[in-house]
Parts: sequence; structure tokens; C-alpha cells
Amino acid sequence: MKRYLQRPYRICMAFGIALLSSAMVSSARAATDVGDAGTVKSASAFPWTRDNAAHLLRRAGFGGTPEQIDKLFALGRDAAVNYLIDGTLPAGADPVFPAVKLDDFTTPPAPELTDEEKQTIANARTARLAGGGGKKGQAPQTQPSTPAGVEDPAVTAARALRNKVLGKQRQDLQQLKVWWIDRMIRTDRPLPEKMVLFWHGLFTSGVKEVKSADLLVEQDALFHKEAMGNYKQLTDEAIHGAAILKYLNNDENLKRQTQREPGP
Repeated sequence: MKRYLQRPYRICMAFGIALLSSAMVSSARAATDVGDAGTVKSASAFPWTRDNAAHLLRRAGFGGTPEQIDKLFALGRDAAVNYLIDGTLPAGADPVFPAVKLDDFTTPPAPELTDEEKQTIANARTARLAGGGGKKGQAPQTQPSTPAGVEDPAVTAARALRNKVLGKQRQDLQQLKVWWIDRMIRTDRPLPEKMVLFWHGLFTSGVKEVKSADLLVEQDALFHKEAMGNYKQLTDEAIHGAAILKYLNNDENLKRQTQREPGP
């Protein structure tokens, strides 16, 4: 892997060629792959069909309507690939997908704790230590202020505040999922969105482990920025990103006991 990271790659070009080859496979199998002189035929030797256009849309995006397939087919092979890679069209050609403006995802800031809420949390921490709830084996420092079997009101209030914060995180994560699905459905640039989905599968991180919408939003922004860009830059930023470090438990690393790390 290190050998590939020593020089930048334009993933879009390689992926576009792979997509074109895949789209041509059905017609290529029906034709003779090798000419009379023993030379391999180029892709242009094979016919460009509507089925090829439909297959290309499925591989370089998320499929298309019959009208969109017809428009892509009408562009011709080369123009269709160029359109999906960089969005350019020949003069006078109709765009396959309508232009759309997609907003970035933002999460509303978490509400600031009031002085009273901060004091509640501090009281809960004191109550926990007083009840022997600090470090394992630690004896209570003071006598509990509440009867046995009755939870301190400060602890109850602190738990309610914690649940409020966790509830906001779950809401933000749900909104992120909806935003991303809507983006894949409505985009006029399906290939970059398909690549973002690909990078999410390669540089894996999960909601269950990360537990932070902000970190996943930050990672998603990176994938959108470098979806069709420099592979070396993307890899470097991804494996040093907070979401993956959290997913791999690298925030818990100790010198004497390391956690999992990204592969070489």
C-alpha cells in the first residue's frame, strides 16, 4: 500500500475507465475481442447501446429513469463518460440530471450549560465519590447525604442532563442519515456521491462506536471534498481523522497497551 501512496492518483480517471469497461462488457462478449492480426480491439470498436448507457448509470451512480438513460445514450460513449466524471457537456446537449443545489449538513450547536446545571453535575460527581462510586476499591470519603436505597437528587438531575445530550446526538445522527440519502437521490453529480459511498465503506467508522454526529459530519465532508481527488491526501486525512481514531479506540491508547491501528 505504501508504494501506491508515494504518488497522487486521480481516482476519477481510473474509476471512469473501469466503469466504461464494465459498461461495455456485455457487448464485448458478443463480439470478437481479438482482431485478425492478433491485436486487441479498443473500446470504440464495440457498439454503444442504450443498455450500455443504463449499465453505466448503475455503476457510476444509482441508476436512472428511462428519460435519463435516453439522454445519456444520446450523448455518445465518450461524452457520456466525460459528463459523469466532470459534469461537462458538448455544446447544445441536454443535461442528463437537472441542476440542483445541495446544502451542506450542519448540526445546531449544543445548548450551553447554565451555572445551575454545571453545579448539578458537580454535586452528582461529589455524591458518587461519597458513595464509593469513584475508582474501583476506593472507600467513601464522606457519609452519603441521602438514606440508603434513595438516589441523591443531584445524581438524578445529572442523569437527566446526560440523557438530554445523548438524545440530541441521536437526533443529529438520524438527520445526517436522512440528509445523505436525500443527497444521493437528488444529486446531479452521481459519480462523486457514489465515490463518497465507496470511501465510507473503505475507511470504515460506525455510529455505534463513534457516538458523535459532529465527528461523522467532519468525516463525510472530507469524503465529499476528496471523493474524486488525490488518493494520498484522502488516505492521510482519513486515517488521522477523529472518527476513525475513535472507531479504532485509538483515543484509549496507552504506551504499555495499544489498541487497534490502521493497517500499513
